[in-house]
Amino acid sequence: MKKILLSALMVLLTYSFALADPVVIFSNNVSDSLDTDTVQKIYLGKKSKWEDGSKIVPVALEQGSVHDAFLEKFIKKNSSQFETYWKQMIFSGKGAPPKAFATEAELFDFISKTPGAVGYVDSATSHEGVKEFK
Repeated sequence: MKKILLSALMVLLTYSFALADPVVIFSNNVSDSLDTDTVQKIYLGKKSKWEDGSKIVPVALEQGSVHDAFLEKFIKKNSSQFETYWKQMIFSGKGAPPKAFATEAELFDFISKTPGAVGYVDSATSHEGVKEFK
């Protein structure tokens, strides 16, 4: 019975992960075009300024399938690896992780109001008022 329940849980988790299709969004005042390599550098703290010299403000979701799918698709890390990476960066004094939000609505609101902000939402979420990179 436990094996059946565990198998069913794994199928549900895999299905919910597969539904998440994250897109990177950024404030309209940013003129840069993004690519996957640049997104990865931003979220790993290796790129902190846009081409015009303005500060990049990366933001993230605290958790969830969109967060996990974003990390997998763009950062090439799972949630645990990403958290461990940032703990090491903080401990060594080399940076701070992206500001995290509990909901997509909070994250989107922050990006739409903050110059230089970049984040991600599910592709099904409205992106009106910001630029998008898939």
